[in-house]
Amino acid sequence: EILDLGLFGWELSRYCGCWVGFKVITENCDAAASVDIDPHRVSVKIPEEFRLPPGGVHARLRDTPLAQEERLNLYKIYAAREFARVNNLNYIAIDSPRPRLGIVTTGKSWLDVLQALEDLGIDRDKAAELGIRVFKVGMPWPLDPVATHAFAGGLEEILVVEEKRSIIEDQLTGQLYNWPVERRPRVIGEYDEHGRSLLPNLAELTPAMVARAIGSYAKGCLSGAVALPVDGKTWQVMRLSRNRNWGHPDLVRSLETLASKAPRVGWRGLLVGDMAQARGGPMMTGH
Repeated sequence: EILDLGLFGWELSRYCGCWVGFKVITENCDAAASVDIDPHRVSVKIPEEFRLPPGGVHARLRDTPLAQEERLNLYKIYAAREFARVNNLNYIAIDSPRPRLGIVTTGKSWLDVLQALEDLGIDRDKAAELGIRVFKVGMPWPLDPVATHAFAGGLEEILVVEEKRSIIEDQLTGQLYNWPVERRPRVIGEYDEHGRSLLPNLAELTPAMVARAIGSYAKGCLSGAVALPVDGKTWQVMRLSRNRNWGHPDLVRSLETLASKAPRVGWRGLLVGDMAQARGGPMMTGH
């Protein structure tokens, strides 16, 4: 992947006229591996629809600061984003037919997310069942909004997993800001929805930290849930419009057993409030 991104980086720099670099660290570079160095393994596409300015975007003799600034802010950044789009540098790596929770990650954090999902017992099939979609970012800045919007469509919440500064998270919230409220997913990362530290930008992220963020109570997913009947001999479900009378089969059986024993101690029965939604969270107050 480093070789592939390196080739894309060369072509990107030549196309948009910007410096291009990428981060390498011990975890993904201090190793030996056999690699395929076929020069035709990577097919680079040059954008055809984007219009560069007359004279191009590169440095030239007698270049003024104002002209450089104009090329940078009006052309170079947008050319880089278009290059990322046509070459699919940012893409959905894991998807679900009914996506609900999205995870955005890049670089080493991508490996942390994969390990965290494995530790949680979530493979691709389970992720599809639970409604988890994972977006792998190859170029974190500038972030291509077209791929971002395609990823975010239909999601309820997005968890951004990145090291140190919130490069992706800040861009993502800006790109989704003008979406209608009913369609706009909640974005969390460095902090959760209540402003509490979730994935801190201090020291190093670990798969365990990422697993806790994915599996915390406010984002828990529920597979194989069954509904507690609304009316039973010794129980009644309240606030039916909330549709929160779902739970694991063991939970439903336990509540039915508990309710059946209520008359023995003088209770007429149980009133059941929030259990869980049909597929688990997220809820504003957890499960």
